[in-house]
This record gives sequence, structure tokens and C-alpha cells, in this order.
Amino acid sequence: MPVIRSASSSSALQRRLAVILFAVSIIQYFMVNFLRNAVPGSIFNELQIDLACDAGRLANLAAAFTICHAFGQIIVGPLADRYGGCRVIQIGGFLIAFSNLLFCVARTPFMLAASRALCGVSCSCIYLSIVKECDRFFSDRFTQTIGFVVLCGYIGGAVATAPLVACTARWGWRNCFLVLGLFILAISILYAVLARQATPVPVRPTSFPVKTYVKVLTNTRLLRFFLSYPVNYALYYTIQILLGKKFLEEGGGMSSDAAAICLGILIVYSAVANPVLGMASVWFHNRRRPFYLVMLCAPLVCFSLIIAAILAKGGQPGLVWLFFLAYLCGASISAFSPIAAALGREYNTHEEIGVVTGLINAFAFGATAFFSSLAGIILNRFHDQAVIRADGAVIYPDQAYIITFAIFLAIAVLTFFIGISLPETNGHDISDGRPMRGHLAHFFRLHT
Repeated sequence: MPVIRSASSSSALQRRLAVILFAVSIIQYFMVNFLRNAVPGSIFNELQIDLACDAGRLANLAAAFTICHAFGQIIVGPLADRYGGCRVIQIGGFLIAFSNLLFCVARTPFMLAASRALCGVSCSCIYLSIVKECDRFFSDRFTQTIGFVVLCGYIGGAVATAPLVACTARWGWRNCFLVLGLFILAISILYAVLARQATPVPVRPTSFPVKTYVKVLTNTRLLRFFLSYPVNYALYYTIQILLGKKFLEEGGGMSSDAAAICLGILIVYSAVANPVLGMASVWFHNRRRPFYLVMLCAPLVCFSLIIAAILAKGGQPGLVWLFFLAYLCGASISAFSPIAAALGREYNTHEEIGVVTGLINAFAFGATAFFSSLAGIILNRFHDQAVIRADGAVIYPDQAYIITFAIFLAIAVLTFFIGISLPETNGHDISDGRPMRGHLAHFFRLHT
């Protein structure tokens, strides 16, 4: 006889299945962060030696990923709103596995860039969809849950530093990425099998939301937000994926392993700080603005310290502690992801969270692509003054880094003045402006 389940037992089974699916999607987000940070940053010199290419081409490798990742956010946001996060995660997982397997067998810079471009598009499917699922299952604990998700993801970024450097030194970068691609494929198959047992989310019969994008991009609060937090995040992320490890080796005189460990520590710091800041915002009655002001100041301190340290060391390797302190300030920017996700949710209606989150990431990774290409162009301008090691790695002069970080500092000053006037939300939806008037009235009652 067939087993007849009660409605309550079926509901409990679906809840457990939803939690398992959410956990597996977090593993996929772990792998997304690994892939974002690993190439070219952690294997910069290995790629330069293996492919005999200059910094500009490797910067273009980073740009190929981030540009496609940015445009992918614009497409994936509406797809997640229409089809649900679960369906989009399934497609993204298999594409990530395929792109990674293609990357490890590529023999030319063009094929490497093509595989990274596909990886960028497919990786964009995961975080947006997780945000969508988080809003569906954990709406009352959204900020804390996003903080936990980002914590798990950033651990993947940490694994892409010293552990990856050690593995590539032992087995080679191609073999490491082959194993990684097969693992991602196995996780994607597991997620697809579990998803077939879950109750499907109804498909919303909507077309591409052009009006929604127009509405979001004409929201002056969101526009100022897009031009401040994502741009600051991009400034630091360019260090993380392109310049960070190489600069510590050349400017600080660190070994490859030591530089990778430093970057790993920064990512762990960001990972731990994300849920802490998410909970701190809740403890302070869902206040966002004080935390946002700290975020705006972080890149100013970061790049000022880096430039000061370069000038102070006088052309000789050293002052590693000062570079590390500057990097630590920069890493603080990426620790504000829960605050940023909450602000994007509160400056606009919750129904459009996929579009808003997609645009946040699109601005961030689009800016990263621009800054990565800009850094590559500046470094190549000093190629004639660079020192080429016997193994083919290129050591660039301090002047190249001073100009790069000075431009980054000027951009950080601009974002500070753009974002400083953003209003407080106190955890409320202020998309129509009416709740804000209530906050102001309460403020004046308290101070009169």
C-alpha cells in the first residue's frame, strides 16, 4: 500500500528540505568566492610564467570575469524574481563547473579569458538567488542570515590564498582547478536532485522589468548608494584579486607564501566581521548610517597609509606591518555587506530586491573591471623600468603603485562626499519617503 503522509508531516519535510537546499547553496557560494579571489591574484606569477604574458593581459583576465559578473547581475536579478532562486542556482552551478573545467585546460590567454567570462556570468547566479531565498525563508532575520552567508562565502575566499598557493606549488594550478571543477559539478548534481523533491516556487508571469530598472535607477537615494558602497567595494576588491599579493611581494619584500597568508587573514577578518556587523546593526535598533559612515572612511585611510608607506620605505622592501594595516582598513569595506544589502532593501520595495541586489553587484563588479584594467594599464606604462626575474615574473617600480593608489584615493574621496548624505532607515522601508518623515518627527520630539 502507498504511504499516505499528513499535511503537517509533508510541510515539515519541505521545511527540512528547504534548509538543506539553502545549506548546499551556501557551499556553492563558498566556491564562488574561491573562484573570484583565486584568479589572477593568488596565481598571478604562475599564470605570467606559464603563459608568458604581461600585467595588462592578466588584468584583462580579471576584467573579463568582473565585467561579465556585473552584467550577469542585471540579467539574473529579474530571473530570480520571476523563477525563484532555486531554479537559477541549479543553472548557475552547472555553468560554474563547466567554465572551471574549461579554464584548467585552456592554453592561450584568449581561452583563459573566455572561460573566466563564462565563470563570471555563472557565478552571478548564486549570491543573488541566495538573497532571494533568504528573503523568502528568513525575512525576519534577513540581516543576520546574510551576514552568516557572507561569512561562509568569505571563508572560500580565504582558502583561495595560502592554501591554494601551497597546492599549486605542489600539484600545479591546472590540476588544482580540475579537481575543483569536478567537485563543483558533484555539488551541482546534488542540489539539482534535492531541488526536484522540493515544492516549486510559482513562476511569476512577467517580462523583463524595464520599468522596474528605470524606477530603481531614478531613485536618488539608491543612485547615491550605488555610487558609494559598490565603488568603494570595487577599490578594495581590485587589491584582493589583482594587486594585493603581488604588491606585498614587491613592495614589502614578502615571500609568496607569506603574502598569501596575509591576504587570507584579511578575508577571514572580513568573514568574521560580516555577521558581527549585521548583529551590531540589530543591537543598535537597526541603525545603518553610523556603520555606513565608517565604511566611507575606510578606503581613505587604506590608500593614504599605502602611499605613505611606499614613500617612507624609500625604494627598499619593508614596512610590511604598515601595508598590512592599510589592507586591514581596506578589508573593512567588504565587511559591510549585510548593512549594504539591508539598505538596498530598505531604500526600495521588498518585491524588487532581486533587481536592487543585482544592480548593487553590477555597479561593484563593473567598477572592479574598470579599476583592474586601469591598474594594468598603469603598470604596463612602467614596463621599461621594471625588473624581469629569471623565471619570467615582472617586478614593477614603486612609482607605478603610487600613481595607481593615488587615483584610487581620489575616487574614494569622491564616493565619500556622494554617500555621506544618505539617510537613516532604522530598518524600515523608506522607498516612498513617508516613514522618514516619521523618523524626523520622532528625532525632533526627542531633542526639543
